Amino acid sequence: MIILSVKARKFRSFNEGLRVSYEEEVSGDAFFTELAQHQAPSNRITLLMFAEIERITISCLKHLIAKYNIVTTDEDSLRQDGTREAASLKHEKWHVIIAKIIENYPTFIDEFCGLRDMAAAEDTATIDILIEHEQAMLDYAIRQQAGEANPRMPLENFIQKYA
Repeated sequence: MIILSVKARKFRSFNEGLRVSYEEEVSGDAFFTELAQHQAPSNRITLLMFAEIERITISCLKHLIAKYNIVTTDEDSLRQDGTREAASLKHEKWHVIIAKIIENYPTFIDEFCGLRDMAAAEDTATIDILIEHEQAMLDYAIRQQAGEANPRMPLENFIQKYA
């Protein structure tokens, strides 16, 4: 999960996209959990919600990983990568993080829409959750940047719907 640097990707196959997505969610959980430790309390709450959303998404993707017998990088290594990346960004200003989410998360949504287009009909609901989780984070960032009273509402709604 690289929050501050995103390049658009086109997956060669559904299995490749699923593997990459799953691995990034695992790394993302560790990333947001670690980054939370270096932020002000209100931002920490938000980042821990991001981590919870990543865990929900991981849980949803696990059955597809098993269904298609996809071999992934071991979770400990992925978590170490996420923790390392977050440590390198621990001094980043909150407004910069928010701006980068707004700038880059539409790319993730587009990638996951492409993945959904490759999915078998019975798998699209799971891929929709993958799309929804990125949209919730993006919606939060837009609301946060706009100064709305409860910017976390999209995060709260996603967690309530899928937890």
